[in-house]
This record gives sequence, structure tokens and C-alpha cells, in this order.
Amino acid sequence: MPTDSAPSHDSDMPASAKAARPIAQGGGADTRAPQRLLKEARLRTLLYIEDNPANMTLVEELIARRPDLRLLKAVDGILGVALARASRPDVILMDINLPEISGVDALAILREDPATAHIPIVALTGNSMPRDIEFGLEVGFFSYITKPFKIREFMKTLNVAMEFAEKAAGARMR
Repeated sequence: MPTDSAPSHDSDMPASAKAARPIAQGGGADTRAPQRLLKEARLRTLLYIEDNPANMTLVEELIARRPDLRLLKAVDGILGVALARASRPDVILMDINLPEISGVDALAILREDPATAHIPIVALTGNSMPRDIEFGLEVGFFSYITKPFKIREFMKTLNVAMEFAEKAAGARMR
């Protein structure tokens, strides 16, 4: 006579029941699945528009440390605008000195498009003179990071931009 504590035999179970059964390890259910789902639910998209391969690689390595972020990449302003329109990322990082069109021109195009106007766009550029920074903020960059940058400053700026995007998305939903 089977009891509640009797081991189950996989051969007696339908395939759908086997798939739905929690994985027991050490007497408890696998708690990693809900954590993984929670992380996936919070996955945010970052678009990086940069033509310099070394800079692209550095940002790829930094973002790889962030399981909450998915990185999309474009190597010039025209591709960046097209990718932003198609994917609607949460935040955009953009160099200013880009081939085809400048980061400032790409920013203006994205600000004019109702589908992308709300996206925080962070300048990540070698243009580090005070007048460059002031100009970048005046034309509408959410924030302005100069190269070379400090990793903590970079990550903090990304966090602030992501939080802003999340709050703005919530406000648009109401």
C-alpha cells in the first residue's frame, strides 16, 4: 500500500507531470527557478552606439557583469537610430563622434520620434571640455560621461538612467 512518503516511479508518471514536478535536492524544491524568473522579469535593454571596437569591448565586459541588462550594439548613428526604433531599449549609451551622423544628430532624430522620445540617452564620449559637456546636456542628453571613465561612475549613471526609465514607463502606463 503506497504512502505519501513513498518514492515515485518516473515510469508510472505521464511526461507532463514529470516536467511540472519540482526538482528535489536535499529534501526541498529547487528555489533557483523563481529567482531566475524574477531576474528575467527585470531584464532591461541597453543600446550602445559606438564605432570604436575597444570601447565597445570594454562596455560589453562591464555589462556582462550585470545579469539584469541585455546589451544591443550599433556601430554608427544611422544603425543606432534604426535599432532604437525597432527595439525601443530602456536606455541608450551613445558616443558623440560617430560615422554617418553624429551622436548629437542621432539624439535629435530620436527626440523627434514619439516612439523613442522618452528614452534616456547618455553620452559616453571623449569630448571632455566643459563647453562640450554643457552643450551635450543642453541639447538633451540625460547624462554625460567622458572617456576615460570611472567604472563606478559609469555603473551609477546606468542605474540612475534605468531607474528613470522604469519610473517613466510606469507613469506612461497610468
